[in-house]
Amino acid sequence: MSGERKLRLEPFIEIFRSNVYLTSLTREEDQSVVFDQLLKRMKAPGFEFTPEMTERLLYLTSGHVGLIRACFGILDSLIKAPSREAAMLLALKRAVVVRECDILLSSLSQNEHTLLDLISTGSVIDEDNVARQMVLRGLKAKKVIEPFKQSYRVTPPLLQIYLAGKRAGLYQSDDV
Repeated sequence: MSGERKLRLEPFIEIFRSNVYLTSLTREEDQSVVFDQLLKRMKAPGFEFTPEMTERLLYLTSGHVGLIRACFGILDSLIKAPSREAAMLLALKRAVVVRECDILLSSLSQNEHTLLDLISTGSVIDEDNVARQMVLRGLKAKKVIEPFKQSYRVTPPLLQIYLAGKRAGLYQSDDV
């Protein structure tokens, strides 16, 4: 989208942006249904998910459907990666995975972006401020943060690695 067009549409987009809630799979039955649908689309009859595949995919994506779909095509490579971290770096080499991370981020308000950036760098978040509590509630509802120790952490882990890479200049945001 061109810069001028984006500026014209921004007020309209903002009406909806902070009200987007992302779909995340938290129940095993939901995961099964999505995995089965993806297998049918890939025309992979007889292919079965191993517990290792399910664990690796759900760890990387925290059940975010768009990220599952984006990572599904290279699932075999993700399983063969020597570690979870290596699997995340491999996944982020795919434009479709980077794009899906951008889509996740595009659903956030400016305040949510600011707070997510703080959380992604390991900052301890002070919850005394009512406005900050509301932003935290929105981030939790969108399932992009979770409580961790005395603060929060970014979830899914794939998004955390993407944000670190983005700060280092490894990824350029697409206009979503």
